[in-house]
Amino acid sequence: MAKLHKLQAKLPKMQRHILSLIQKYQSQAEVDDMISVINRMAETLESVVGDQRYALNASIFAGAFIHAFGKHLSADELTRFNQYITSTSRADKKSSDDEHSETLFFKDIIDMVSKGTIGQELVCIKDDKLLIRMRPVHKEWSKYLKQTDTADDTIGEYTLRKYFSKEDFYEEERRVRTEWGNHRYIIIDLPKFTIYNAGLAEELIDLFAELSEDEDTEF
Repeated sequence: MAKLHKLQAKLPKMQRHILSLIQKYQSQAEVDDMISVINRMAETLESVVGDQRYALNASIFAGAFIHAFGKHLSADELTRFNQYITSTSRADKKSSDDEHSETLFFKDIIDMVSKGTIGQELVCIKDDKLLIRMRPVHKEWSKYLKQTDTADDTIGEYTLRKYFSKEDFYEEERRVRTEWGNHRYIIIDLPKFTIYNAGLAEELIDLFAELSEDEDTEF
């Protein structure tokens, strides 16, 4: 113990405090108190983001920080720290959910097209653009998720359109004449989509290239 105090005397305030924490955490009571702080913060975040696992992961560092350094912060600083954790967690979770929903949609599009569940009259590629007739495709997607027992992953058509409208790869929705008729499509710019997710873009391009080759094959 005397060596620890001697070492502390040679270090700046923050380092001294960290050495004190090392000493404190030899006590099970301190560890239990830290876990309690983390769990309380996780409960608060779960009510905000609606995801228990995410809330706990986000609370581990923040709760440990509050336990270790909270007594050195003013009430106002503690309030602002908690507001920061809450707001950033909410924004980060929403961003994660949005990206997950979009990625899931495109993965399922690939699967449905490859299995023939939906045809190129609903989804096709023309001039480096992925064209999607959103309403009928979303209807088929909902059926597909129910059949695969993943109906909870379905998001509304309006919500999905809203997500797309915020992306750089989304152009607009307009009527386009294709060999399957003149219909309204949402339009995805494939070169920009490649930046968003190169793997998915490559799968889409390869899939429709194979379909085109199959149609051109003469027997």
